[in-house]
Amino acid sequence: MRDHLDINAIGGLCNRMRAIATACRLASASNRRLRVIWHSNDELRAPFNELFCPLPDDITLYEPSDVEYALKWEMPRKKNLYASALYQTLAYKAVYSDTSNLIRYCGRDEALRQEICSMKGNILIISGLSIGGYDAERMRMMFKPSQAVARIIESRTSRFDAHTVGVHIRRTDNVRSIEDSPLYLFVGEMERILRQEPLTRFFLATDDAGVMRELTGRFGDKIICGDDNVSRDTLRGMMHATADLWALASTSRILGSFYSSFTDLAAVLGDIPLRIMVSPDCRD
Repeated sequence: MRDHLDINAIGGLCNRMRAIATACRLASASNRRLRVIWHSNDELRAPFNELFCPLPDDITLYEPSDVEYALKWEMPRKKNLYASALYQTLAYKAVYSDTSNLIRYCGRDEALRQEICSMKGNILIISGLSIGGYDAERMRMMFKPSQAVARIIESRTSRFDAHTVGVHIRRTDNVRSIEDSPLYLFVGEMERILRQEPLTRFFLATDDAGVMRELTGRFGDKIICGDDNVSRDTLRGMMHATADLWALASTSRILGSFYSSFTDLAAVLGDIPLRIMVSPDCRD
């Protein structure tokens, strides 16, 4: 029997998608079967198949209960009395996680690939990052919206044309996006685009209802809105967030937020130009 590589994809929607795509690349390179551990929690409250079509046949999806997840695949910590450490020690030859050994491979994709390929036995990766890199075309093939999400996407994109520009403004808990991608930068660039291309309309995806009100008040019918209820901890919110991701990917280009995986992945999925609206005072 072939060894397997398990990816416990953690974090929000785009963190999980890129971690799975990265694990797929590593599993293929090391001739391992890939199993995706998908746990619905407050960071993403949705079963996989409510958001996406089934994964390709060569990938196994497993959605554990809260108890099983805590005992087997959760990061060992005080919250779960470090119980998962025992299972992970017995079940896997090696465990890589964002908070420990995996981070040392940041910018060293080939070193991680070589290490995993040289190793025998089962491997667990606990990650919401793309350390190890992923194939963009494979990403597009792996993730297809579910029928229910596709209907929401259609309700957004039916109003798009060749002049539609995507605008993603990340707020709520993303301090870097709030500080380094201030609203005035988006407003200024949108006004500049309209002066040059008066037929332009903007698809606005944001997790901040105040931002949505301000921009629709300023730009009127030039704004096509997503849903302002994209809460991670509800199924409805996650379905609309997923629809917003694909709607952004369907625009001609994106004005995006700094330090946002949602911004980055929308451009990858659509294979379209991306401009990050970043303050000149940005620390990075």
